[in-house]
Amino acid sequence: MKKYLLIFVILLGVVCSRGQNTDDMTVILQKCIDLPDLQQYYPLDENGKPDEMYINYWAPTLFSTDLIVSKNGVNLSFLPMSQMSATIENAFFLFKICEITPSFAMLVFEYTYDFKTQPKVLEVKLTMQKTNDVWGISDTQISRMK
Repeated sequence: MKKYLLIFVILLGVVCSRGQNTDDMTVILQKCIDLPDLQQYYPLDENGKPDEMYINYWAPTLFSTDLIVSKNGVNLSFLPMSQMSATIENAFFLFKICEITPSFAMLVFEYTYDFKTQPKVLEVKLTMQKTNDVWGISDTQISRMK
């Protein structure tokens, strides 16, 4: 009986830590999408309303594709790189590095915009700290890629 109780406690711990990790990853990813320095590059449709953006990935994924993040009330879709050119009209994120500990996160990603007309790419290096259960951005570096 003690053996089963120990197994149950271990499994419960894994499930609880996975839930917290998923919550943290969702918050971190949302902070990347909401980064103030990128807002001016986000696409608009022909009516001047925010247009759809995507998160591209290749295997293995850095973020779980079932995370829910949104911009302007619309959830961003995760697309594998193989579907990129056929689907994407304007803009997408491509995460290259994602190191997350319980209190620190370091991410490197590319944001590509004007994809169908004249693609432009910004590389973003972002550092975050978690203090009192709140993730905050501690450093941001954005550079235009050639």
